Amino acid sequence: MMMSTPVPPTPVQQQTEPMNRLDDPAASGSDTDRVLVREFGRYQLQRILGRGGYGVVYEAFDPVLNRSVALKMPQPQRLFSPETRERFLREARMAGQLDHPNIVPIYEVNEIGPVCYIASALCLGPDLTRWMLQQPHPVSAIVGASLILTVARGLNHAHSRGIIHCDLKPSNILLQPMSDSGRYPQDHLTTGSWVQLTLDGEVGAVLPRIADFGLAQLIHPANDLPVVPTPFQAGTPQYSAPECLRADTLAAHPGMDIFSLGVMLVELTTGKRPFANTDELLRGTPPQIEAAATTAPLPADFIRICERCLAFRADQRYPTVTELMTDLECFLTGNPLPRQRNARLQRGLRTIRRIARPTLGGILIGSLMMLGIVHGIRKLAPDPPPEPTEQTKADASAQSEATRLSEYRQLASQTRLANEFVRSGRWQPAREMLSGLQESVGPLAVQSLSWRWLWNDLHAFRQTLTAEGSLYTASYHPNEPILACAGSAGIVWLWRIPQGEILHILPTVGSEINELSFTPDGKRLIAITDHSTIVVWNVPQFTAPVTIPCRLGKLFSLVIAPDSRSVTIMDNHGIRQTWDLEQQRLISETVHPFAKRPWIRHDRQGEWEITVRSDAIRFERIVGVAREREVQLNEYVSTVAIDPAGEQAIIATLSGGLYRLQLNDSTPLELLTRGLSRICSLCYSPDGRYLLSGHDDSRITYWNARSMERIRELLGHQRRIWHLRFRPDGHEWISLSDDGTVQQWPYLETLGVLESPIPQPAGTPVVGAFAFTPDSQRLLSWNRDNQLQLWDCASRELIGTSSKEGAPPLIRLGMLPNRSTAISIHADGSLRSWKLPVHRPLLGPATLISQPCGQLPPSPEMPNDPPKTLLVVSSNCLLVGSESGRCRVLTQRGNSWEVDAEFPVLMDLSQSTIDAPNGRVWVTTRDGKLESWSVNPPRLEESIPISESPVRLCRVNPKHQSLAWSSDQLPGTLHLGRLREWNRSLPIKAHRGPIRQIAFSADGQECLSVGSDQRLYIWQTESGQLLRWHCEYRGVESIAVAPNGGMVAVQHHPFNFPQIPSMISLFPTHHPAQQLRSGHSAP
Repeated sequence: MMMSTPVPPTPVQQQTEPMNRLDDPAASGSDTDRVLVREFGRYQLQRILGRGGYGVVYEAFDPVLNRSVALKMPQPQRLFSPETRERFLREARMAGQLDHPNIVPIYEVNEIGPVCYIASALCLGPDLTRWMLQQPHPVSAIVGASLILTVARGLNHAHSRGIIHCDLKPSNILLQPMSDSGRYPQDHLTTGSWVQLTLDGEVGAVLPRIADFGLAQLIHPANDLPVVPTPFQAGTPQYSAPECLRADTLAAHPGMDIFSLGVMLVELTTGKRPFANTDELLRGTPPQIEAAATTAPLPADFIRICERCLAFRADQRYPTVTELMTDLECFLTGNPLPRQRNARLQRGLRTIRRIARPTLGGILIGSLMMLGIVHGIRKLAPDPPPEPTEQTKADASAQSEATRLSEYRQLASQTRLANEFVRSGRWQPAREMLSGLQESVGPLAVQSLSWRWLWNDLHAFRQTLTAEGSLYTASYHPNEPILACAGSAGIVWLWRIPQGEILHILPTVGSEINELSFTPDGKRLIAITDHSTIVVWNVPQFTAPVTIPCRLGKLFSLVIAPDSRSVTIMDNHGIRQTWDLEQQRLISETVHPFAKRPWIRHDRQGEWEITVRSDAIRFERIVGVAREREVQLNEYVSTVAIDPAGEQAIIATLSGGLYRLQLNDSTPLELLTRGLSRICSLCYSPDGRYLLSGHDDSRITYWNARSMERIRELLGHQRRIWHLRFRPDGHEWISLSDDGTVQQWPYLETLGVLESPIPQPAGTPVVGAFAFTPDSQRLLSWNRDNQLQLWDCASRELIGTSSKEGAPPLIRLGMLPNRSTAISIHADGSLRSWKLPVHRPLLGPATLISQPCGQLPPSPEMPNDPPKTLLVVSSNCLLVGSESGRCRVLTQRGNSWEVDAEFPVLMDLSQSTIDAPNGRVWVTTRDGKLESWSVNPPRLEESIPISESPVRLCRVNPKHQSLAWSSDQLPGTLHLGRLREWNRSLPIKAHRGPIRQIAFSADGQECLSVGSDQRLYIWQTESGQLLRWHCEYRGVESIAVAPNGGMVAVQHHPFNFPQIPSMISLFPTHHPAQQLRSGHSAP
């Protein structure tokens, strides 16, 4: 028997082998599980993503460009079909002309042997068909319109290039999650091309993308050439326009794709296609859209949009996708659709034009027709609107509420996404997204606490300017909005600020630039280098520089004379030279007594000259009375800063120490702190209130310059901070880093930090030791010295303070509605009344004086029952709760507060809510009920069983019917909802430990929570979405929202250091820095 010799595979077989192996029925697993070993060209095929009638799509990896792609090839049985090759070439030609985030981009089209292929972007999300099958019920009209609107944006881009898709259907719409920022450009994130959908059980941003242009047709909308009929192949019949099914040759037009969008829009919102079969479509049977809705009635405007998309005749549909987008946007924003012109009037006008003749009979007939038309128009004029009925008013109110909730959901989802951008460092897209929200939802955005808080934080970090190499030095022009920076690359970068526009990139000087500065008159820019040269550019030409060789070592120090005519430099050997800039000649040369790489600095006023060696500092007063002082250290000095008043110097060492030295007396050196990471730069604010420090680990810390307490930490760079500098007008400052970036920040005052610490008697932080006045313009706080202080919220200045003696330890503060009287309750049960100044004092803080105004009598049954809570119900009614749960009603009689009644049950008032207009208080009981009580006399009005276990915390916003609570059974879970729909509250796992405090925003739409993990979160009340979390202050203990919603006060421990007293930080929900920028131009 003869043995058969194996035949070697042909080149064609070698190229098609990977495809045949994937299609092998013996292969194990499903299509998506089959893994290839072979390569196809330079691509490594991995698995099948999907199949169609003509081709198959693989997930492949391109090792050359190091990215995953989608590789589309013909089915093996269609490899040699001319029709298939033509379709592939047409798809590549059409899609290759398009560049839009809602269209899958084409990377490459090529062929290997007989196999042609298309490489495109990989979209790992499901297609629209699969996504609809995963939904338990059809989506709402709002979601469906939002999704189709994003698809329409991509389709409009294709139509503007003269390309009609001709095969739009759900399987050709790919839903790409936007969680991976590497899969899409950042500049596409703010164009309105994404939509909020639920994928894999989680709500997130999704980018719909149009794929498969294999049946696309080309038209010529731009050059007015006639459209020549070409062989036309209809797409999927269920989504094709009727004219596509009736003709074999047809000129493509936009109405075909608009019809397909209408079919998908109806299918998304009803779960059914508008036509049961193609017979209904060809007969022109009107779609029954309203009858197909199974979950909720569809809005009338939405049905009108669908009916116009699905019109039987193409001329009755939307003429362009742009008009469809306009109607969808009107529907989503709650605006009425543009009205159509009266068709009967149009027909009448056409009739007049047809029959009018230049004869007497024609004129007579025309006049009669005109009279008839006028009479007809009068009859067609709408009747006066009838008086609205109760039902009409209720429907209008429901529609308005639905529109408001829709806008707020849009605001919440986009604010949440903007917050994710901020946390990942994508500042510019977040700014643009919030700006777009301000335009789309208007006042709703400005009223949102989370939006305004995020807006404030975003503008605290303005922008990043990128250069090359490490940046060591920077200088502001004294008269023009110009910033110069330089460093290790030897290149000088010049930007226009605050826009960040590059003005010049001055060529390299051949070595590192250690320092540069503009002269005081602004006519020159001077730099010193490692090659012992002084480089001088003329401003503003910045032409070829003048180079002055110094013949020294490396130059590290540069001081320019106030008259801008001379410059003093020092090298690393302690040799100091002074040069005349006009004549470029050496004036003097001295050897400094310090050696081993000293450097010299002048203070801000030019009064002191500081010379620093590694372990010693010499201060020399060069203006006024001559004076010298030298300080020896046992540590290496890193950097030094002198305050603007010239009174003290702050010295940082390499070992992480921070020292303070008084310059006007012989006070010894004072150690402030140790254990810091290395400080590379120090800088005072122009007013001397704050001190900035830049660290080796990329942190920027700012300090209270008077008390030298750390206030806040800023993060922005990736590597060490080499330089910090304020703009001359003080409205901005910059940070330079080893990563080659410059970051612009506003003045620290706009971050709104008060300087008053909160006391901690007996080691326990006081919760409630601050309160806003009723007009939200001032804040009361109780400091560690047992003093009451009054702050102005706008200027952050202290405008009133009490004496240090006389008041027992504080329990709570409260404000009466009259704006000028505060009430405090103390540990001994005494009450004090504080008279506050109505107007701001002209000469320093006013003295706040208290008067005893009452004493809580002890209970015979419980003599040791101290007060715990103080609530202000009205100007003449207070509630005081004790540790045991007793609740007493106090009324004012003359100048004294006296106990008038006592609640019959025990209750915890620490988490209660006052409903002042109705004279009620909302409290929780130990059996899980929420109760509403009239205050005087105490009477139970309503009881709601919100929990089966005891309620730990509860907050109610009576005006807006918002409810938030937490139980003992689930102490870290926050329940959010409506007061009258408490049984539908959303449980949210909010904090890792028990929740310690809950507060609502002024409009009740956002809830703030603080947990034992000492983090502050902001939630949307309606949906329970996390909108914002505050990460700079992890030691959050207590929060309070101003009555008008414009401020948030936060009591916290800076940096979680227990040894530092807790502080109050005041965060404005508007942005003062924006007002500064609009009111003051750059110098």
